[in-house]
Amino acid sequence: MVMVTIAVVEDHPDFRDTLCAALSQLANVRLLPPCKDQAEAQRLIERECPDLLLVDLCLPHGGDGMIVIKQAQRLWGLRCTCAVLTVARNEEYLLDAIRAGAKGYLFKSSSTEEWRQTVHEFEAGRSPINAALA
Repeated sequence: MVMVTIAVVEDHPDFRDTLCAALSQLANVRLLPPCKDQAEAQRLIERECPDLLLVDLCLPHGGDGMIVIKQAQRLWGLRCTCAVLTVARNEEYLLDAIRAGAKGYLFKSSSTEEWRQTVHEFEAGRSPINAALA
């Protein structure tokens, strides 16, 4: 079983904790320390290349998840798969995220099991995008 390194960039502590707890139950996952804002995320991806980077688009203090995704893609390219975490159900966000380099677009309202399934989809090389937006 291949180990998958995941980084989570999310400012809401309850959601961040719930997501990290769900992902940590997977046997082949190593979670990097979660980031609560753009600055933390940028420092993390300067020194680490996560296999999967889950990024909230709207970060505090004027932060922008798109910038984090673009930086990860510039630094790590295909070695780092990016996905967007969001509550927005907006086509324009989807298109912007894909242009920035995201390979998946996931709603925060997804179930714990859906998050786990998504990690497996990324491992298999698929690009999961929520069916409601696709």
